[in-house]
Amino acid sequence: MIFKLHLKHKWVEYILLFFGVSLSAQIGTLPFTLAYFSKLSVVALFANLLVIPTVGVIIGIAFITIFIGSFSYGFAIYFAAANDLFSGWMIAFIKYTGSLDFSFLWIRNYSMYGLILILFSINKTRKSVLKISLVLIFISSIFIYSQFDDKELLEENKLSIFMIDVGQGDAFLIKFPNGKTALIDAGEANPFIDNGERVIIPLLDYLGIGKIDIGFISHLDLDHYGGFVSLIYNNRIKEVYRPLPDSGSKSIRLEKFLKNMKVKTGIYDKKSFNVGNTKIYFLNDPYNYSYKSFSSNNKSGIIKIVYGKTSFLFVGDCEHPAEYFLATNFENMLDSDVLKVGHHGSATGSSKAFLKLVSPDISLISAGIKNKFNHPAESVIKSLEKINSEIYRTDKVGAVLLESDGTNIKRVNWK
Repeated sequence: MIFKLHLKHKWVEYILLFFGVSLSAQIGTLPFTLAYFSKLSVVALFANLLVIPTVGVIIGIAFITIFIGSFSYGFAIYFAAANDLFSGWMIAFIKYTGSLDFSFLWIRNYSMYGLILILFSINKTRKSVLKISLVLIFISSIFIYSQFDDKELLEENKLSIFMIDVGQGDAFLIKFPNGKTALIDAGEANPFIDNGERVIIPLLDYLGIGKIDIGFISHLDLDHYGGFVSLIYNNRIKEVYRPLPDSGSKSIRLEKFLKNMKVKTGIYDKKSFNVGNTKIYFLNDPYNYSYKSFSSNNKSGIIKIVYGKTSFLFVGDCEHPAEYFLATNFENMLDSDVLKVGHHGSATGSSKAFLKLVSPDISLISAGIKNKFNHPAESVIKSLEKINSEIYRTDKVGAVLLESDGTNIKRVNWK
């Protein structure tokens, strides 16, 4: 079609051809990129004007480097250094264009129904005008067809508790009836897996959650707070609560990081506050003399969430000493419908006396499949079964979604 225009300037023709090929590739892969990234790039066509030729240059130099390197390593290293320079410039350019406020549009929870059919129709159509029309229909269909199976996973006007499967760690996403959100822990981050980047941020994107209103770091074990680093770097957390800072190296690093990132902070203390018509209680007393001698696990933030007649208790990695402290100082507050079992179900916590005080109808255990710690302990499972608590474990069933209307709690089949 472009050749039929008989353009006077060949360079204009080449640019249009380049745009056409790039657009075709983008349209062809669009259903899959939207399904995975939930983003529609606005700048890709223009960025590709520089990126694609640069990739060609990089590949060309790479072959030259390999060829020359077969007989002169000292000479080949100059080509390799040049290639490294080109690659660095290209990556920096891609990062810059991708970070602009207008660089992409969010297309959340869209459906692929109908879109593949339209792509097939475009491919089979020979008339240019009809092709253009189908492309326009295709783009508008992204927004229309997405409504067909766009079911709200976390319902409005209800309290949702989503136990995210992050392997051997904790991460609980909460959506309050008024639409506000919270995250209790964010799993581990290490050189091999960053649960914040690879699990939680994609989940937030899928659910259409731009920023978490409140982040709760239960304590400073890597399998609980590690994922928060990526979330904070990506500006996905408005406010963070954490244990009272101390002189430990982990605490010092965290405080410096939060200060540098200009994140609003708070600590776990004997206090409560409202999020809409939901009440949040902290069952901690960090200034208590006996409390100060606790280990990091036992200083975990203890969070109780009450919505209507339903209640949820999150105890981080608290063990027997913290359970005794809670029983002594907050006995009347412990009774809850749902318990996030302490320390992934370790035998060092969840004493029979403590479980009797909480008397949970539902118990949530976040633990990795065949983890090296053998969590949860068989003794804890038996104790929970003895009080007729319904047990959900990430190592057995994966992520678990609970929903409360203020009177009843039900498990939602999110799959």
